[in-house]
Amino acid sequence: MSYDAVAAEPVIRIPWRKGRRMFVLFGSGAFVIVSALLLWLGASRLLNDSIFSGRILIMCIVAIIGVVFFGAIAVGSIKNFLGRKDTTALALSAVGVTDQTQIVGPSPTMPWSMIEQYNIAEYQRQLFLVLQLRDVEAYQRIIESSRTMRTAFKFNTRIFDVPVHAITIKNLQGSPEDIIDAVYQITNVPPGHPLARTDQTQ
Repeated sequence: MSYDAVAAEPVIRIPWRKGRRMFVLFGSGAFVIVSALLLWLGASRLLNDSIFSGRILIMCIVAIIGVVFFGAIAVGSIKNFLGRKDTTALALSAVGVTDQTQIVGPSPTMPWSMIEQYNIAEYQRQLFLVLQLRDVEAYQRIIESSRTMRTAFKFNTRIFDVPVHAITIKNLQGSPEDIIDAVYQITNVPPGHPLARTDQTQ
């Protein structure tokens, strides 16, 4: 975690957890290979068998989805990770939060005025930095170009019962307490409490 002082605006940069980016890259590549293999096997069965099999057809459809989904993650990982010296995963400033853990889609900068409150939440034994959204329409405009992020937003909103932007803690270098402390240093507002309704927190 690093601290910059630029034009009287402190910036806290939280890097990716070591090895996490390569894990995402090689993991997604492995799933692409497995999905492509299943697609090839399924297509061969459909073409060569005289009896139509609905189960094989479903396998082919799932394999196609796997190739497309994990292929997008692999391509995004290559574009965003390889050759980049900047290891920042999350940047916090008086302006807002910039989430660079997004592999597919934009790396949104969310002003604090868009965020109602922040906290750490757990889902299926995974910890998340959850940013509850105040201005949902503005957030949706940020992510509208990415189908993956729109789907993730709907899923996160459903599991946390409120509109949120969720960031996986295990992608970040530092403990949950470190992450919360970093956000508090910028906002001067404790977790679970409403943030100021201005463009920049004081």
